[in-house]
Amino acid sequence: MNHNQLAAKEETIVEEAEKATNELELKYKELELKEKSEFLNFRKQWSSYLLILVVFLTIFYAFFLWAIGAGWITIKDEWTLRIIIVSGFGQILALAKIVVDFLFKKK
Repeated sequence: MNHNQLAAKEETIVEEAEKATNELELKYKELELKEKSEFLNFRKQWSSYLLILVVFLTIFYAFFLWAIGAGWITIKDEWTLRIIIVSGFGQILALAKIVVDFLFKKK
């Protein structure tokens, strides 16, 4: 082979390598976008579940307090009632914090 043929072959190899590199970069970006899309769908699904849970807990504790006020439920020990109310409020706040931390992560 002469010098011109070697140079042409080398140029062809370099072009093919650049083309392969570009294709790999494109596929990598597509995979990144797909992964982000799936993660956002996952976040949306779980945030819906957690929102339903927070709403359920809020309604449950509101009904519970209403039932105590109406006299349907009688709790003789004052501290038991305080513990139930504070723990319920704590659960709701903890779930809200989990949702906020999960949905609005700082990178």
